[in-house]
Order: sequence, then structure tokens, then C-alpha cells
Amino acid sequence: MLVNIGSIKGLPGTALTKTLSASTITDMEDSGNLKLLEPVMAKVTITNTGSFYLVCGEAATVVQLECSRCLRPYRWQLCAPLEEEFYPVAESRGKTAATDLFAQQETFHGDVIDLTEAVREQLILGLPVKTLCREDCPGLCPHCGIELANGKCDCKNVEVDPRLAPLAKLLQQNPQQHGK
Repeated sequence: MLVNIGSIKGLPGTALTKTLSASTITDMEDSGNLKLLEPVMAKVTITNTGSFYLVCGEAATVVQLECSRCLRPYRWQLCAPLEEEFYPVAESRGKTAATDLFAQQETFHGDVIDLTEAVREQLILGLPVKTLCREDCPGLCPHCGIELANGKCDCKNVEVDPRLAPLAKLLQQNPQQHGK
């Protein structure tokens, strides 16, 4: 996702608005159980601040995720805000115009800024921590593996607290005595 900023270079205070598209982003699908279903679209405004270029906007795409409970794939609209500073590298000295030595700085050479990595990072950060096909997804039966959204299974879901397991064994050994 390359943007040519030649028209605002040397003009502090000016801005440029662009709509960008990429059919794929390198390493995006390797970052989890997701698959890009539509191209990544980004609408950005690049402002020349005098010492750096401020990129603000939003990136969006549709991805296929895997539900954490039922393991079914589902479509999800992924949107992420973009806000990144890009510092020009001085051609003669190889130093950036930034003065903060501890900040991670995005740099570029010439008139072209590559937004690919910034878009990839923000989209990955925009993914949900727990992927659910729906909020009330019942998931899978922990005993037989049947998908509980399609109906109940025949498993006995009697879960005994491990601390009370010795008492449960007593009930199993003498069931007739405990019914009185």
C-alpha cells in the first residue's frame, strides 16, 4: 500500500487524502485462524507537519475467523483505525528528523510511504481476543464433540467437583442406602 506524497512534500500544513486497496497483505493470514475474504481497503489522510507526515484514517476488510467454541468458520467485518507518524530519512546523513530516541519510528526514503506494515499491525490489533460466531454460541460437547447448536447430545453432563469426587464414589457404591 504505497502512497506518493510528492505533492505535499516541502509544504507544511498541507494534506493529501487517498483510498488504497490491497488484495492481500504479507503475513496477515499467518497471525491466527483467519483468512482474508475481501481486499483490504484503507482511506487515509496524510498531513505534512513539517518534521514528519501524520497518517490518519481507517482500514477495513472482511475476514473468515474460526469460532473459539464450536470451531465453525464465520465471516467478520474487520475495521481498524490508523494513526501513524512517518519520518523522512535525510538522504545525506541517514538520520531521521525525529528527536525522540526511544520511540519506534516509521521512516521512509524519497516521495513514497509504504503503509502496508502499519495497516497489517492495526488490523491484527483489531481482531477480537475471543472469536465467537455469535455471543451465545453453546460450543461443542466436551465428552462426545457434537455441536450443541444443532441439538443436545446424549452424554450425561454430570460434572463432579474434583474435591467432592470421593463422596460421589460413595454414592455410586451404595445407591440404595442414600435414597432413604
